[in-house]
Amino acid sequence: YGISKAKMKAEIPGARASVRTEDKTPVFYMHFPPTGNLGAADTISSPTQFALLSLEDKKDHRETTVAKVGLGSASVGNDDKRTKKFSSQKIRSYAYKVTPEGSLGAGEYAFIASSGATSAAGGGSVVIFDFGID
Repeated sequence: YGISKAKMKAEIPGARASVRTEDKTPVFYMHFPPTGNLGAADTISSPTQFALLSLEDKKDHRETTVAKVGLGSASVGNDDKRTKKFSSQKIRSYAYKVTPEGSLGAGEYAFIASSGATSAAGGGSVVIFDFGID
């Protein structure tokens, strides 16, 4: 009858991230200037607004599910199986040290955040930082 579930995915161009490391527990530093430099995504002001996700490798891009739609239901959010936990520590005004909880395996990853009430599935403003672990 044509009734089926569908997934909405965010795609990141390129088979591999240009930022690479061999460190399985990398440390990141996030800076959120008070005046903003994220364009329409200026409502992003903390690492807690990001998700750390492992990405599915495809031939010419990487991707992750950001929404699921089915008969009588819809959900927006990250794929729980691909979500990795991380901790953040404020080191000074507008600056944070971010560390994954536990070791990450080899693969492609991304910190992904949507601004305000918008979402990646709804076409809102999305901020992505991708990296790879060899």
